[in-house]
Amino acid sequence: MNGDGQSPYVQDALRVSQLDASELDTELFELFRNEIKSVFKYFRPNMILQFSPEISAALRYILWHYSIQTADSTIGQKLLGLQYANDEATNRQEFWMTRKQKLLYALLTIGGPWLEERIDDIDDVTTRKVHHLKKMWSLFRIFAKFYKIASLVSFLVFLCFGKRQFLTERLLGITAVFPRVQSVRQVGFEMMNRELLWHGFAEFLFFALSSINFRRTKNFLMKHLVPGTATSVAEQRSVADYKECATCGEFPFNPHQIGCRHIFCYYCVWSNYKADPSYVCPMCQKKIITADDIVPVPIKSTTISSPLS
Repeated sequence: MNGDGQSPYVQDALRVSQLDASELDTELFELFRNEIKSVFKYFRPNMILQFSPEISAALRYILWHYSIQTADSTIGQKLLGLQYANDEATNRQEFWMTRKQKLLYALLTIGGPWLEERIDDIDDVTTRKVHHLKKMWSLFRIFAKFYKIASLVSFLVFLCFGKRQFLTERLLGITAVFPRVQSVRQVGFEMMNRELLWHGFAEFLFFALSSINFRRTKNFLMKHLVPGTATSVAEQRSVADYKECATCGEFPFNPHQIGCRHIFCYYCVWSNYKADPSYVCPMCQKKIITADDIVPVPIKSTTISSPLS
Protein backbone atom coordinates (compact mmCIF):
# COMPACT_ATOMS: atom_id res chain seq x y z
CA MET A 1 0.00 0.00 0.00
CA ASN A 2 1.19 3.55 -0.72
CA GLY A 3 1.09 6.48 1.65
CA ASP A 4 -2.07 8.10 0.20
CA GLY A 5 -4.37 5.60 1.88
CA GLN A 6 -5.81 4.13 -1.29
CA SER A 7 -5.39 0.47 -0.30
CA PRO A 8 -5.73 -1.10 3.17
CA TYR A 9 -3.96 -4.33 2.23
CA VAL A 10 -0.71 -4.56 4.22
CA GLN A 11 1.49 -7.29 5.64
CA ASP A 12 2.99 -7.41 9.09
CA ALA A 13 6.71 -6.65 9.08
CA LEU A 14 9.08 -9.50 9.80
CA ARG A 15 11.13 -9.41 12.96
CA VAL A 16 14.37 -9.51 11.00
CA SER A 17 13.26 -6.62 8.80
CA GLN A 18 12.44 -4.47 11.82
CA LEU A 19 15.76 -5.32 13.47
CA ASP A 20 17.66 -4.59 10.27
CA ALA A 21 15.86 -1.27 9.88
CA SER A 22 16.78 -0.17 13.41
CA GLU A 23 20.41 -1.21 12.82
CA LEU A 24 20.48 0.84 9.63
CA ASP A 25 19.07 3.86 11.45
CA THR A 26 21.71 3.54 14.18
CA GLU A 27 24.54 3.13 11.68
CA LEU A 28 23.33 6.11 9.66
CA PHE A 29 23.13 8.32 12.76
CA GLU A 30 26.64 7.30 13.87
CA LEU A 31 27.96 7.89 10.35
CA PHE A 32 26.64 11.46 10.27
CA ARG A 33 27.84 12.16 13.81
CA ASN A 34 31.35 10.92 13.00
CA GLU A 35 31.41 13.12 9.92
CA ILE A 36 30.47 16.12 12.05
CA LYS A 37 33.21 15.24 14.54
CA SER A 38 35.75 15.05 11.73
CA VAL A 39 34.78 18.59 10.65
CA PHE A 40 35.59 19.95 14.12
CA LYS A 41 38.67 17.82 14.80
CA TYR A 42 40.99 20.83 14.27
CA PHE A 43 39.04 23.09 16.63
CA ARG A 44 39.41 23.26 20.39
CA PRO A 45 39.32 19.72 21.88
CA ASN A 46 36.33 20.36 24.16
CA MET A 47 34.33 22.39 21.65
CA ILE A 48 32.49 19.44 20.11
CA LEU A 49 32.03 17.79 23.51
CA GLN A 50 30.49 20.92 25.00
CA PHE A 51 27.69 20.97 22.45
CA SER A 52 27.45 17.22 21.78
CA PRO A 53 23.84 16.84 23.08
CA GLU A 54 22.64 19.73 20.91
CA ILE A 55 24.46 18.41 17.83
CA SER A 56 22.95 14.94 18.34
CA ALA A 57 19.48 16.45 18.81
CA ALA A 58 19.82 18.57 15.67
CA LEU A 59 20.97 15.54 13.70
CA ARG A 60 18.04 13.46 14.99
CA TYR A 61 15.67 16.27 14.01
CA ILE A 62 17.03 16.38 10.45
CA LEU A 63 16.69 12.62 10.11
CA TRP A 64 13.17 12.77 11.58
CA HIS A 65 12.12 15.58 9.24
CA TYR A 66 13.22 13.75 6.09
CA SER A 67 11.90 10.35 7.18
CA ILE A 68 9.03 10.21 9.68
CA GLN A 69 7.70 13.67 8.86
CA THR A 70 7.59 13.13 5.09
CA ALA A 71 7.39 9.37 4.55
CA ASP A 72 5.86 7.86 7.75
CA SER A 73 8.95 5.68 8.13
CA THR A 74 12.54 5.93 9.26
CA ILE A 75 15.30 5.88 6.67
CA GLY A 76 16.17 2.29 7.58
CA GLN A 77 12.52 1.27 7.17
CA LYS A 78 12.34 3.09 3.84
CA LEU A 79 15.31 1.13 2.55
CA LEU A 80 13.65 -2.15 3.53
CA GLY A 81 10.18 -1.22 2.28
CA LEU A 82 8.56 -0.71 5.71
CA GLN A 83 6.20 1.99 6.90
CA TYR A 84 4.45 2.91 10.14
CA ALA A 85 0.71 2.23 10.28
CA ASN A 86 -1.70 3.81 12.76
CA ASP A 87 -3.26 1.07 14.92
CA GLU A 88 -6.10 3.40 15.94
CA ALA A 89 -7.13 4.31 12.40
CA THR A 90 -10.87 4.33 11.73
CA ASN A 91 -10.69 5.22 8.03
CA ARG A 92 -8.27 5.04 5.14
CA GLN A 93 -7.17 8.66 5.49
CA GLU A 94 -5.86 7.95 9.02
CA PHE A 95 -4.31 4.59 8.19
CA TRP A 96 -0.77 6.00 8.41
CA MET A 97 0.80 8.14 11.14
CA THR A 98 -1.14 11.26 12.06
CA ARG A 99 0.48 14.65 12.59
CA LYS A 100 0.03 14.26 16.35
CA GLN A 101 1.81 10.91 16.33
CA LYS A 102 4.69 12.34 14.31
CA LEU A 103 5.16 15.24 16.73
CA LEU A 104 5.02 12.93 19.76
CA TYR A 105 7.50 10.62 18.04
CA ALA A 106 9.88 13.57 17.64
CA LEU A 107 9.37 14.57 21.27
CA LEU A 108 10.22 11.08 22.53
CA THR A 109 13.11 10.30 20.19
CA ILE A 110 14.70 13.76 20.04
CA GLY A 111 13.74 15.62 23.20
CA GLY A 112 14.03 12.59 25.48
CA PRO A 113 17.68 11.71 24.67
CA TRP A 114 18.67 15.40 24.73
CA LEU A 115 17.10 15.94 28.16
CA GLU A 116 18.72 12.77 29.48
CA GLU A 117 22.16 14.03 28.40
CA ARG A 118 21.59 17.56 29.73
CA ILE A 119 19.77 16.67 32.94
CA ASP A 120 22.82 17.21 35.18
CA ASP A 121 23.63 20.62 33.68
CA ILE A 122 19.99 21.76 33.86
CA ASP A 123 19.75 20.50 37.44
CA ASP A 124 22.81 22.52 38.50
CA VAL A 125 21.55 25.72 36.86
CA THR A 126 17.92 25.59 37.98
CA THR A 127 18.43 24.42 41.56
CA ARG A 128 20.62 27.43 42.26
CA LYS A 129 17.61 29.67 41.70
CA VAL A 130 14.69 27.37 42.62
CA HIS A 131 15.67 24.79 45.20
CA HIS A 132 12.38 22.87 44.92
CA LEU A 133 13.17 21.86 41.31
CA LYS A 134 15.85 19.45 42.53
CA LYS A 135 13.15 17.02 43.62
CA MET A 136 11.52 17.23 40.19
CA TRP A 137 14.80 16.36 38.45
CA SER A 138 15.31 13.46 40.84
CA LEU A 139 11.88 12.14 39.90
CA PHE A 140 12.78 12.52 36.24
CA ARG A 141 15.91 10.39 36.73
CA ILE A 142 13.80 7.71 38.39
CA PHE A 143 11.30 7.90 35.54
CA ALA A 144 14.14 7.52 33.01
CA LYS A 145 15.30 4.33 34.73
CA PHE A 146 11.79 2.87 34.68
CA TYR A 147 11.47 3.87 31.03
CA LYS A 148 14.59 1.90 30.18
CA ILE A 149 13.26 -1.12 32.06
CA ALA A 150 9.95 -0.84 30.24
CA SER A 151 11.84 -0.57 26.93
CA LEU A 152 13.63 -3.82 27.71
CA VAL A 153 10.34 -5.54 28.53
CA SER A 154 8.84 -4.16 25.33
CA PHE A 155 11.73 -5.55 23.30
CA LEU A 156 11.30 -9.00 24.88
CA VAL A 157 7.60 -8.91 23.98
CA PHE A 158 8.59 -7.94 20.45
CA LEU A 159 10.85 -10.98 20.20
CA CYS A 160 7.93 -13.18 21.22
CA PHE A 161 5.17 -11.68 19.07
CA GLY A 162 7.05 -9.79 16.34
CA LYS A 163 5.30 -6.41 16.67
CA ARG A 164 6.43 -3.00 17.99
CA GLN A 165 10.16 -3.27 18.60
CA PHE A 166 10.37 -0.05 20.61
CA LEU A 167 8.38 1.23 23.56
CA THR A 168 7.79 4.44 21.60
CA GLU A 169 5.75 2.49 19.06
CA ARG A 170 3.54 1.02 21.81
CA LEU A 171 2.96 4.40 23.43
CA LEU A 172 2.00 6.04 20.12
CA GLY A 173 -0.01 3.10 18.78
CA ILE A 174 1.99 2.59 15.59
CA THR A 175 3.23 -0.61 13.96
CA ALA A 176 5.79 -1.23 11.24
CA VAL A 177 4.20 -2.98 8.25
CA PHE A 178 4.88 -3.71 4.61
CA PRO A 179 2.74 -1.13 2.74
CA ARG A 180 2.40 -3.42 -0.27
CA VAL A 181 2.13 -7.15 -0.79
CA GLN A 182 5.54 -8.76 -0.62
CA SER A 183 6.68 -11.53 -2.89
CA VAL A 184 8.32 -14.64 -1.51
CA ARG A 185 11.81 -13.76 -0.36
CA GLN A 186 14.49 -15.60 -2.28
CA VAL A 187 17.42 -15.88 0.08
CA GLY A 188 20.78 -16.85 -1.36
CA PHE A 189 23.38 -18.22 1.01
CA GLU A 190 26.38 -18.15 -1.32
CA MET A 191 27.72 -14.90 0.11
CA MET A 192 27.08 -16.07 3.67
CA ASN A 193 28.84 -19.36 3.00
CA ARG A 194 31.88 -17.56 1.65
CA GLU A 195 31.95 -15.22 4.65
CA LEU A 196 31.67 -18.12 7.09
CA LEU A 197 34.41 -20.00 5.23
CA TRP A 198 36.81 -17.08 5.25
CA HIS A 199 36.05 -16.22 8.89
CA GLY A 200 36.68 -19.82 9.88
CA PHE A 201 39.91 -19.91 7.89
CA ALA A 202 41.06 -16.60 9.43
CA GLU A 203 40.38 -17.84 12.97
CA PHE A 204 42.26 -21.07 12.25
CA LEU A 205 45.15 -19.08 10.77
CA PHE A 206 45.34 -16.81 13.82
CA PHE A 207 45.30 -19.86 16.09
CA ALA A 208 47.98 -21.63 14.07
CA LEU A 209 50.26 -18.59 13.84
CA SER A 210 50.05 -17.99 17.58
CA SER A 211 51.35 -21.52 18.23
CA ILE A 212 54.43 -21.12 15.99
CA ASN A 213 57.70 -20.07 17.61
CA PHE A 214 59.04 -17.82 14.88
CA ARG A 215 62.33 -17.14 16.62
CA ARG A 216 63.06 -20.85 16.97
CA THR A 217 62.05 -21.42 13.35
CA LYS A 218 64.31 -18.60 12.19
CA ASN A 219 67.23 -19.87 14.28
CA PHE A 220 66.74 -23.41 12.95
CA LEU A 221 66.79 -22.22 9.34
CA MET A 222 69.80 -20.00 9.94
CA LYS A 223 71.64 -22.88 11.59
CA HIS A 224 71.01 -25.43 8.83
CA LEU A 225 70.79 -23.30 5.70
CA VAL A 226 73.26 -20.46 6.26
CA PRO A 227 76.89 -21.64 6.43
CA GLY A 228 78.89 -20.41 9.38
CA THR A 229 82.51 -20.37 10.38
CA ALA A 230 84.12 -22.81 12.77
CA THR A 231 83.43 -22.40 16.46
CA SER A 232 85.63 -19.67 17.87
CA VAL A 233 86.77 -18.65 21.33
CA ALA A 234 86.88 -15.29 23.07
CA GLU A 235 90.68 -15.10 22.79
CA GLN A 236 90.33 -14.76 19.00
CA ARG A 237 88.24 -11.60 19.32
CA SER A 238 89.41 -8.58 17.35
CA VAL A 239 88.55 -4.91 17.64
CA ALA A 240 86.09 -5.26 14.75
CA ASP A 241 84.10 -7.85 16.71
CA TYR A 242 83.28 -5.22 19.34
CA LYS A 243 81.63 -3.00 16.74
CA GLU A 244 78.92 -5.34 15.48
CA CYS A 245 76.22 -7.46 17.14
CA ALA A 246 76.24 -10.97 15.70
CA THR A 247 72.42 -10.97 15.60
CA CYS A 248 71.24 -7.53 14.48
CA GLY A 249 74.45 -6.23 12.90
CA GLU A 250 74.30 -2.93 14.79
CA PHE A 251 76.71 -1.54 17.36
CA PRO A 252 76.18 -3.74 20.47
CA PHE A 253 74.02 -2.10 23.12
CA ASN A 254 74.97 -3.37 26.58
CA PRO A 255 77.27 -6.00 24.97
CA HIS A 256 77.17 -9.62 26.12
CA GLN A 257 78.98 -12.77 25.07
CA ILE A 258 78.33 -16.52 25.11
CA GLY A 259 81.91 -17.81 25.03
CA CYS A 260 82.82 -17.29 21.39
CA ARG A 261 84.56 -14.33 19.80
CA HIS A 262 81.29 -12.64 18.74
CA ILE A 263 79.42 -9.91 20.63
CA PHE A 264 75.65 -9.57 21.13
CA CYS A 265 73.28 -6.87 22.29
CA TYR A 266 71.74 -7.72 25.64
CA TYR A 267 68.23 -7.82 24.17
CA CYS A 268 69.29 -9.79 21.09
CA VAL A 269 70.94 -12.66 22.92
CA TRP A 270 68.44 -12.92 25.78
CA SER A 271 65.30 -12.66 23.63
CA ASN A 272 66.57 -15.38 21.31
CA TYR A 273 67.62 -17.61 24.19
CA LYS A 274 64.29 -17.21 25.97
CA ALA A 275 62.39 -18.06 22.79
CA ASP A 276 64.76 -20.89 21.80
CA PRO A 277 66.93 -22.54 24.50
CA SER A 278 68.90 -24.27 21.73
CA TYR A 279 69.99 -20.93 20.30
CA VAL A 280 73.49 -20.87 18.81
CA CYS A 281 75.69 -18.09 17.58
CA PRO A 282 74.59 -17.34 13.99
CA MET A 283 78.24 -16.72 13.01
CA CYS A 284 80.11 -19.71 14.41
CA GLN A 285 77.35 -22.03 15.72
CA LYS A 286 78.58 -21.75 19.32
CA LYS A 287 75.84 -23.27 21.52
CA ILE A 288 74.57 -21.76 24.77
CA ILE A 289 74.67 -24.57 27.34
CA THR A 290 73.04 -22.71 30.23
CA ALA A 291 71.92 -19.17 30.93
CA ASP A 292 75.10 -18.67 32.92
CA ASP A 293 77.03 -18.68 29.64
CA ILE A 294 75.51 -15.29 28.80
CA VAL A 295 77.71 -12.74 30.54
CA PRO A 296 78.61 -9.08 30.01
CA VAL A 297 81.63 -8.31 27.92
CA PRO A 298 84.50 -6.76 29.90
CA ILE A 299 85.40 -3.95 27.51
CA LYS A 300 88.49 -1.92 28.26
CA SER A 301 88.34 1.80 27.70
CA THR A 302 91.21 1.56 25.22
CA THR A 303 89.61 -1.27 23.29
CA ILE A 304 86.57 0.30 21.63
CA SER A 305 84.30 3.27 22.10
CA SER A 306 80.64 3.68 21.22
CA PRO A 307 79.89 5.63 18.02
CA LEU A 308 77.47 7.73 20.09
CA SER A 309 80.19 8.92 22.45
